Amino acid sequence: MPDLLFNALCWFGFAYYPQPSRANTIKTVVLQFLVVIAYTDTMVVYTIAFNSPLSNTLQNYMKIMLQNMILISFSIALAILMTCRRQHLTNLLRKLRFMRTSDCKKKTNVIVCCIFGFPFIYALTMSSFHLGLGTNFMHRLFCYGILAENQTVNFIISVYKLFAYGLLYPTLPNIVAIAYSASCHLCCQSLKGICAEMKKCSSKAFTSSVQVEFLKKRLRIVSVLEEIEKVFSTATFIVCTANFTACMANLAQILVYAPENTALTLVEVFFISSITVASMVSIFFSAGKVPVEMQRFSAIARRHFEHRVILGLGREDTGAILEFGDKVKNLYAKYINGVPNLCFAGHVDVVPPGQLSWGPVLFLDGKFTMSGCELIFYKRSTILTVLGTILTYGLLILNLDLKTNSKN
Repeated sequence: MPDLLFNALCWFGFAYYPQPSRANTIKTVVLQFLVVIAYTDTMVVYTIAFNSPLSNTLQNYMKIMLQNMILISFSIALAILMTCRRQHLTNLLRKLRFMRTSDCKKKTNVIVCCIFGFPFIYALTMSSFHLGLGTNFMHRLFCYGILAENQTVNFIISVYKLFAYGLLYPTLPNIVAIAYSASCHLCCQSLKGICAEMKKCSSKAFTSSVQVEFLKKRLRIVSVLEEIEKVFSTATFIVCTANFTACMANLAQILVYAPENTALTLVEVFFISSITVASMVSIFFSAGKVPVEMQRFSAIARRHFEHRVILGLGREDTGAILEFGDKVKNLYAKYINGVPNLCFAGHVDVVPPGQLSWGPVLFLDGKFTMSGCELIFYKRSTILTVLGTILTYGLLILNLDLKTNSKN
């Protein structure tokens, strides 16, 4: 696991520091305090706006405020969940540190820097647009209905409030998303290395003992993937749900509110939609590589076995003795006519041949699909399906919204 991403998880309190210190504790407490204050302040600001509309302009943006309240609530739920599982995440990260690759480290560090830079860029850009266009409704909203006479003070307050909101969403969910994606990527890289090693092995040398060694390596990676699933399954479901909601709301927002404030609407939708779509695509793409590499592992092993059969090596006697306790003797498994059979005292008619998972048969089952609460299954083939669903339901919500407005 890259160091910058690991430190980011520790800053949010999602993982324990390898060497706890007073400075590290202060970093975590300050960031968690900022997240709680940002959530509380945003909910108070929007609640005041709902109960006491500040102007007709603000009244038109009530639906956007409701959307923002839902999104930051998703982020808080995600933060609580990851904090409760930080011991499991810390144990997982210790295992992943031995699987690091240089290319993954550099790319992930760049992505983490971009994620943390998003709140600054978003806050400065939106505040500058509002200041340049002379719109005061956002400044009045963030100041609880009281507009300061000094424009610089209003600008600083709006930058701080937008930065705090950007830190809650989408920065916090994106940190979890990139941690999940990096974990799956590291496991896939390890699987790819095993596949390359197995491909270099000749079919003649692909004996039962060699097969068992490859199975052990695969099993170690599968155990790590199962732990990733345990830690991130619910978390990624929350991230995907929040991003899905944001994309649909932004699609309706750009069609409904763009005629009123085209520049502001386009800029805000571009910032939020681009990073949320990128977050979902990274989850589906990285986790979707797992079943691909698993199938590749099985295909290479099956090819070796077929070559061994062609070379006349498929009837290899494994010579393996199965342990069945002290009362059962001379019970073992061997290949007869290329089929695994259970033999007792040399007699094959005692136990009829059947489906025995022995030797190459173990390589035939290589399916392993990551999921979010077993409701969303992450495959590469579903990326376009998800984007199409966002477009379809976004237009459906827009249609209902337009019908409601026309009746009113």
